[in-house]
Amino acid sequence: MAMTFKEINDLLISKGIKPTYHRILVYDFLQNNKIHPTAEEIYENISKTYSRLSKATIYNTLELFVQKKIIKALPLTNLEKHYDDRIDLHAHFICKKCKKIYDIPIEELECYGIDGYKIEEKEVILTGICKKCNLEEK
Repeated sequence: MAMTFKEINDLLISKGIKPTYHRILVYDFLQNNKIHPTAEEIYENISKTYSRLSKATIYNTLELFVQKKIIKALPLTNLEKHYDDRIDLHAHFICKKCKKIYDIPIEELECYGIDGYKIEEKEVILTGICKKCNLEEK
């Protein structure tokens, strides 16, 4: 269930982020559009209704959110970062045909045989053909 603007405001404050209107808009867009958008996609969508928003503001807001760990930056392609408001452990599936990115649930990921390493993040990226594209091929 999507958070209200008041709940987003409170989340930002709890993370030490000044809750400006544009920051609330960016977080609201991410939670209501589970497409793992790029900064450009976020800008294009929000600027349709809020024209005073600059691309630099979007990029800076996203970087701040990543630093404060309320979103993840997903380096899923060689071209642009994609962003995800889900910070829990889950995998991503990238369809080679339609290029959509899907969230895939996974169980806790145990890492063995890497003595001496401190694991700070876990990312699982799967690629292939999604269910929809696979059905279209048949």
